[in-house]
Amino acid sequence: MELLNFLSQVPVPILILVIAVLVVVTAVVVYQYAKAKGLEGIRKEVYELFCVRNTDLKNPDRASRN
Repeated sequence: MELLNFLSQVPVPILILVIAVLVVVTAVVVYQYAKAKGLEGIRKEVYELFCVRNTDLKNPDRASRN
């Protein structure tokens, strides 16, 4: 409720500007990460994380030791 009270006091154009800046910054960071890492590198990391998670689900004893 306090957050709603605070946001109601801030002018709408300011909120739109802040959200737009956050979206632009996020897009730039994602683009730079993808450019630096390369699509294959990102795919490899996701695949490795998927394999680790899948192994943890199949072997719950091993997951609890990590």
